[in-house]
Order: sequence, then structure tokens, then C-alpha cells
Amino acid sequence: MIKPKNILFITPSSSRGGSEKYIWNIFTNLKYTRFKGGLFSLNSGVLFDDYNHPENSYHSNYTSSPYKLLLKGLIRRLTGIHLIEREIFKVHNKLKIDVWYLNTAIMPEIAELAIRNNIPYIVHFHEMLSVYDGIDKGQFFPMLSNSKALIACSNSVAQPLMNAGIQNVIVEYENVDTTEINIKKSPKIKKLELNINDDKFVWLMSGQRNYRKGMDYFIDIARNVQSNSHLIWIGGHESSNLSQLITKTIQNLGLKNVSLIEEQGANYYDYLNLSDGLLLTSREDPFPLVMAEAAFLGKPTVGFDSGGIREFINSPEIGIVIDNFDIPKLCKTLNSIADGNIVFNKNRIMDRSKEFSLKNRLPIWEQKILKILE
Repeated sequence: MIKPKNILFITPSSSRGGSEKYIWNIFTNLKYTRFKGGLFSLNSGVLFDDYNHPENSYHSNYTSSPYKLLLKGLIRRLTGIHLIEREIFKVHNKLKIDVWYLNTAIMPEIAELAIRNNIPYIVHFHEMLSVYDGIDKGQFFPMLSNSKALIACSNSVAQPLMNAGIQNVIVEYENVDTTEINIKKSPKIKKLELNINDDKFVWLMSGQRNYRKGMDYFIDIARNVQSNSHLIWIGGHESSNLSQLITKTIQNLGLKNVSLIEEQGANYYDYLNLSDGLLLTSREDPFPLVMAEAAFLGKPTVGFDSGGIREFINSPEIGIVIDNFDIPKLCKTLNSIADGNIVFNKNRIMDRSKEFSLKNRLPIWEQKILKILE
């Protein structure tokens, strides 16, 4: 019998973002595959609590506060010892790891560490072109060329790499653990809590409040949809200048058809369920996992052609993709939907979501990794 490979998943934050949820879904379900292993996170994010600190999950003790970061840097300057490297290798040796699985391409220093120590590794790409320039080119291309495989979360991510002649690029879509989608409150009750009239058509946007996610489009959309529509942005917080500017603009213009809600954790799916449709305003988005989550609840998706959205919406019965970031066309479409002039097929939408369920995608992921490591 072939000994199962031990994989160490290394991830940046363990926050509730799509790429982090994806890797935690895989890690916590390894027992259903022919692999074993562990997870190391560079930060102690909320997913450790969400998943009840599963066995063989670890995080760095030196990135959780400015004081610890300062201490880490001071020790490295004085002794040449990189404390996070020591933490990773402690887990690596304890679990007798065979291969590292880097979740996202924004950790080239971890790839460099693997290269120096002759450790095979895989990179799971969730990034599109706007992220590339933020990665040191002295680390970026060695990370690509030395990886056993680059797993792209969509064709939109894979194509630029393949066009450049990068080898071993494989597409594997993200997954949703549908067993976690539990509704606690009805849409009617949630609307009452938000002071939204029950007859409003609600569009929900989900994600960080930043320029890439198109939060600045939010204002123009709110001003041009009809009075029978309400917009909700869930996720992120008031940390950025852009987010604060948008909030002040909403207040200054007196926009009453807008709700901004910070990340809700366990209540997230109640907010997704109260919506009538998902709205994606991103300028660039590799494969928004929220599309599959919304579809599981029977919600259509409408959004700009920003990347992976077109790979998910394979029929006008489940959603609409707007070309060229055309806000007037988008608003006209949203109004037609709210008025009932455009109708979607709820059963077809829910069927589409099943293709991205963890139950269906985990065996596919397993076969691809087995082939990579054979």
C-alpha cells in the first residue's frame, strides 16, 4: 500500500475571505482523501475559532501584534534567525511533511524558503494581474518556475500565466461547504432589523471595501436604481480612506437605499438569504466564492465582467454579466429585474451551485494533486 503524502497548507491570514475559506475546507476534510497533513497560518485569524481549532492547525506567534513583529525583526537582525521560519519547520518536522501547499501567490518568501531547503511545493493562485506588481520580481518568477504546479482558481487566473509560457498551470475552482449554510432568521425578520421595507428588491454586495472590489461604483449605482430597490454591502470595515469617503458620501447625499454592514461571521448567510440577488461590482475578481454561496440559496448574480464571474454564469437563466463596466447598463438591468421584466430559473441556479460544493469538488482536487505528486 502506498504511504499517503503529508501536505502542509501554508496560508496568509485565516480570515473569512474566499481563498482562506477554500483552503480551510480542504484541510478540515483531508480525512476523506488519500492525504494527511496540517495547516500553518501566518496570522491567527478568525477561522481558527470558526473551525474550533482543529488538530494539526497552527499559526505564527510573531505576526499578531506590532510588538511581536518588532521583536521578530530585532531578533532576526541580531541573530540571523527568522522566527516564522523556525515555527514552520517545527510543524514540518513534527508532522513529517512531504510537500508544502502555498495558498495564494502573495507569499513568495515562503516559496523561497522551500527552494532553499529542497522542499517540493505547490502554489494555489487566487490572484489576477493587479496583484503581480506588489510581489518582488526577484522572488515572483523563481516561485513560479520551481513550483511542482500552479493551481489557478479560474481560467481568468490561469490564462495570463499560460500565455507567458509558464508550465504546470492547472485550473481548480474553489468550493463551498454547503453544510455550513444554515439560515437562522427569515428575510422578513432581517429586513425589519435593518429597517428595510418588505417590498424592496434587495441587492447584496459582499467583500472588502476597497477599489478592486469597486466600492466607489456603489454610489452611482445607488443613485440610479429605482426606489423599489435597496443595496447592502456586507463585509470589510471602516479602516480605509476610500471606505470612509464612501460612508461620508452616502451620508452627505442622503442615500436611504443603502446599508453598510461589517463582517457578520455566523450571521453572514442570513444576510445573503435576505437578498433577492447578488451584485458584483469588482474591477478584478478571480472567482468570487460568494457566487456559489448565493446560488445555493437560489439567488441570481449580476455583475461586471471582472474575471471568474463569466465562468460561473454559463446561462442567462442564472445571472447576467455586464461588459465594459457600463454603470448605466448595469442599473437598467437591475431595474428591469426588480420590476419583474427579467426572470431567472431558481432551480437552474441551485443546480449550478452544486457543481462547486465541497462534496463534489474535493474528489476532483484530490485526483489533481495525486497526479501532480506521482
